[in-house]
Amino acid sequence: MSSSVTIATKNEALNLPNSLLSLNFADEVVVVDDCSVDNTLHIAANFGAKVISRDSNGSFHENKNLAFEEASGEWIRAIDADEIVTQNGLQITLNF
Repeated sequence: MSSSVTIATKNEALNLPNSLLSLNFADEVVVVDDCSVDNTLHIAANFGAKVISRDSNGSFHENKNLAFEEASGEWIRAIDADEIVTQNGLQITLNF
């Protein structure tokens, strides 16, 4: 069964690399970015994520929904950019 992980982002360049590093189990990662002004898009693309840039106009949940719609996996997990997925499948929020 194929798996996708979705992440909606906005200016998450500091958090995103650790999150993406924890997703080596996923067949696909979909990042929908809300017009970041940092390196979020570049980082996501360098990790091989499918990247979509979309202005949410204050409706961030619409970007989360779009990421889910764009995912092609049979199993889809949505996480935040400041979360990592551990080997036993737990999501851990990073506190900086």
